Amino acid sequence: MEDTIRVFVKGASESILPNCTNEFDVNGDKVPLEDEEKETMMAMMKDTMSSQGLRTLGFSYKDMSEDDFAALKEKTNDFFEEGSADELASDQTFVCFIACKDPLRDQVKKAMRRAKRAQLNVRIVTNNSLETSVAQAIDCGLLPKDYMSMDNKTTLGYAMEASELREACGGLKQV
Repeated sequence: MEDTIRVFVKGASESILPNCTNEFDVNGDKVPLEDEEKETMMAMMKDTMSSQGLRTLGFSYKDMSEDDFAALKEKTNDFFEEGSADELASDQTFVCFIACKDPLRDQVKKAMRRAKRAQLNVRIVTNNSLETSVAQAIDCGLLPKDYMSMDNKTTLGYAMEASELREACGGLKQV
């Protein structure tokens, strides 16, 4: 490993996993990470963890020679050029993901009850996954407890991905 730079990446699992091409098997050997395995892991995170309001973080790394790292650093103006992070984050080796709970503070539920009584429209804007956000909205009383079983939940406009929000607001406009 001499003359090697190891680049570590941490972030939302759904952002980390697509950039990974390798993982470790049960014996600790580095093996290719197949698309089917990625899909299985993503489904587990979405169905099991995010839907319970857990936030998942992924961890990965990439080994580069010192020469390749120096060349990329120079090519990207010390990694300030747009897209330089993409090159560092590509071809990663998946290490693990963790799930953590960020419980709502007691005053949030109380504030939500007051807002409802005052007939205020409350919106949550977050960078969490849609599933995590929905679970948190249910927990604080913004969404009904049976929201996940509702057939028309996507048409209610209660919870949406960023792209849907942009469209609903008329898109992004450069000023």
